[in-house]
This record gives sequence, C-alpha cells and structure tokens, in this order.
Amino acid sequence: MRRLAFPVILLFWLVMNALLWRAEYGDTGRGSRVSNDIVLDKIFNAPDASNLRVSQNGRSLGFIRWEIIPP
Repeated sequence: MRRLAFPVILLFWLVMNALLWRAEYGDTGRGSRVSNDIVLDKIFNAPDASNLRVSQNGRSLGFIRWEIIPP
C-alpha cells in the first residue's frame, strides 16, 4: 500500500499543477468575445475599479480604468 501511495500523490500533484498552469497562462494571446451588455453591467455594478483593454479588429487601441466613487 505504501508503494502505491507515493506515485498516486505525485501523479495527482503533477496533474493539478498542469491544470493550474493552463488556467493561469494558457491561451493568453486570445481574448474571448463578450457582449456590450455584459461589459456595461460589470462596469457599473462592480464594487471596485475596472481595468479594461480596448481593441478593435484584433488591434489594441488602449486601456480604460473606470472607478465609481460614491459622493
């Protein structure tokens, strides 16, 4: 039983690290398309500042930082 435990734990650790790496760094060159309604809802209802990258036809136009400060 002890001989099987280490390889199983090692395999689990390797798989979890690979999945974490893929989630954090995988496919970073492509962003997913989002509708305007979702973006506006996220901007106006977010409790913190929003940092947004603006692009058109795959070309980066710049960045926007939107922060709502209550009176």
